Amino acid sequence: MKTLRIAIAQFNSRLGDLSGNTAEVTRLSREASQQGARLILFPEGCLTGNAHKDARRQAVLPVEAQVFQPLRAVADEQNITICAGFATPYNDKFNIVHAILQPGAKPLFQRKAWRDQNEPVFLEPWSDPARVPFVVDGVRLAVAICSEYGAQKIEAALAKVKPAVILQPSAGSLTEDQVWKDNTKPTAAATAFGQEYQGVVQRAVKDVQRRRVAKLGANPIGFDGETWWPGNSFAIDATGKVLIWLEGENRPSRMKAAVGVAELTIAES
Repeated sequence: MKTLRIAIAQFNSRLGDLSGNTAEVTRLSREASQQGARLILFPEGCLTGNAHKDARRQAVLPVEAQVFQPLRAVADEQNITICAGFATPYNDKFNIVHAILQPGAKPLFQRKAWRDQNEPVFLEPWSDPARVPFVVDGVRLAVAICSEYGAQKIEAALAKVKPAVILQPSAGSLTEDQVWKDNTKPTAAATAFGQEYQGVVQRAVKDVQRRRVAKLGANPIGFDGETWWPGNSFAIDATGKVLIWLEGENRPSRMKAAVGVAELTIAES
């Protein structure tokens, strides 16, 4: 058996606030490291924010190693692998990328190669679905970003690299009627949200049990100035046991940055 101490983080990633978002990734990475974590997963697009309604508000970062040197330095200092997402220009649109920053190693980048029909039209999938595997403490991992997870060509790419853990940095926004403002009566949609977010984790458990591959999911939380995000991040081992669950929240006053840490056990094949 192998063990890997993992962490999941969610926070309010503000659109265009590159320095503030990076500072929060740094803070939560250090917090996780202090609890012994060797890997931390952050949500899709957390460094730039995720524009959902207006393409003009989408901040970007280039896919260049030197841009991520400050976070690589944190990875070195804290001896933790940091996995954090951002948007980058692609053709005349944007592509979503996840940076993998490992101690003492060059940054790796996983590009998103699938777009769901419900995602903004200004996000364009990368042409190559290949996965970029990496290893932490002898455990092999790979990333499938948000709607990529379950797409046929991404499944085929994952099958080639055979990860013991799949990381799913994800988004998942709230509709306006799902948001429950303080001192107001909740709408029917807001009341139903509790069952909805519980169902996300229950479905993930069934999926993990079918695959027999551990899964980590990280979702943004808060209001970024354009869109509400509910959090609801989790880590599930290969047996379907929920190790971390940062429960979803649709009441703005309760939307808080959070990090969860747990010991993940992997059966050696």
